[in-house]
Amino acid sequence: NGICHPDLYLWDAWSYRQDNTLHLYCLAINRRLPDGTALLPKNRNDYPFHIRHFTSIDSGAQWRDEGEFQSPAKARDEHDSRNVWSGSIHALAPNRQLAAYTGVREIDDERPFLQSLAAAQSIEGKELLEGSQRLLLCPLRDEKLIRENGYFLGEQNSLGTKHGEDTGPILAWRDPYCFSDTEAPRGALLMVWAAKVAAKRSALGMARLNYNDNNIQLGDLLPPVTLPDEHLYTQLELPKILVDSAHQRYLLLVATTTRETESQSDEEVEKCIRLYHAPTAFGPWKTGGLKTSAIAGLENQFGMTVLELNAKQQSLLCIAPYTEAADEAIALSFAPVVEIKLSDIGIVDEISADSVD
Repeated sequence: NGICHPDLYLWDAWSYRQDNTLHLYCLAINRRLPDGTALLPKNRNDYPFHIRHFTSIDSGAQWRDEGEFQSPAKARDEHDSRNVWSGSIHALAPNRQLAAYTGVREIDDERPFLQSLAAAQSIEGKELLEGSQRLLLCPLRDEKLIRENGYFLGEQNSLGTKHGEDTGPILAWRDPYCFSDTEAPRGALLMVWAAKVAAKRSALGMARLNYNDNNIQLGDLLPPVTLPDEHLYTQLELPKILVDSAHQRYLLLVATTTRETESQSDEEVEKCIRLYHAPTAFGPWKTGGLKTSAIAGLENQFGMTVLELNAKQQSLLCIAPYTEAADEAIALSFAPVVEIKLSDIGIVDEISADSVD
């Protein structure tokens, strides 16, 4: 019940549920170049990706390939002219979704990774509404606003550099995740993303969004939020916040790495999926296990999404892709669905993900 595509490498995941159908999205690229030669996974950033769409009507036991959902170079202001990176999809109405994503623009050969947070509207989760792409937050355009609110950015003339910011990894201004804070007055629409407060110190970016008249806009940019064990890693990616109303708490799922510089080999970098909980969407966050936020049972997996939060059974149904460190036969494909027991949060030393029978 994983997904191993014969023609595509797949990685990073986000999803939503509509009635009895699970909609899964991920980054994808052809395993072969146009001339037929094999694409090495480590070289995939040299080429444009697309966002792929899969559906399941049996809780992830089987998946149907619905084809391409989004491709780069479609926005009128060219904020996605080089690529589209990970994002999220959030149901606004039964047949209307908010699709947030990372737009990547190339400034020049030395600065190919200028990341911006953007959003568009989708009809039934199948495609973007033409012309609906909106640039929400750009480090180049909104540099002053971003810095004034406590976020770290490298020097302006190096924004998007492939060599890394200052002494750390590349710019972190990506992976926007939108959700409704149903515990807040009027169900505020919030967005979190992967950001930094120092060259090698990760944080959650946070903002309020305004949605009206079928238009999405930035409301308030909020200060960055750091996590209790953030000293254990340098990069935080693909954050997802869920509201567990049954226990008046919020759950945060993130992927982390220990990358110090862009010159490091992947073999030197540790990757992990982590879980936190808090009384509000803004924290203070605590590790999911009493001794660690790391989730056991997810070897070589990264970029997880929650397919379903089952309040009655107090469990998360999740799926994640395998990284390049996995066996070649399964690398950059999806692992089988797993379950995480919410009743273990704050009680056991380490949260674990268990296979689904």
